[in-house]
Amino acid sequence: MRHMNTVIIMHNKKQEYIEEYTEGDSLVEVFRFNAGTPACGNMLRLLAIIFEQLNIPNPTADWAQEYQRHNRALNTGDVVIIGEQAWACDMWEWRPLSRIAHA
Repeated sequence: MRHMNTVIIMHNKKQEYIEEYTEGDSLVEVFRFNAGTPACGNMLRLLAIIFEQLNIPNPTADWAQEYQRHNRALNTGDVVIIGEQAWACDMWEWRPLSRIAHA
């Protein structure tokens, strides 16, 4: 049985979507769902799946379809929380965060 994780999508309130998240940026929770840990156990793999599903025109995951009905694409500067770990969506990679602030 795969471990289920609570996933929280946080949008950065900055207007410039190409700026990476910096400590103190204002975030707002826009979506929450449960996702299983990939068989390989690698959270970066799960983040890649989340990013792809939230940005492709026709996602296959039910949670991604629901997200896209109400939200913009996931962008650089946004944050994804999986369980207790927050990850910043940077230009070319995911960066683990030790703390975040949100509204």
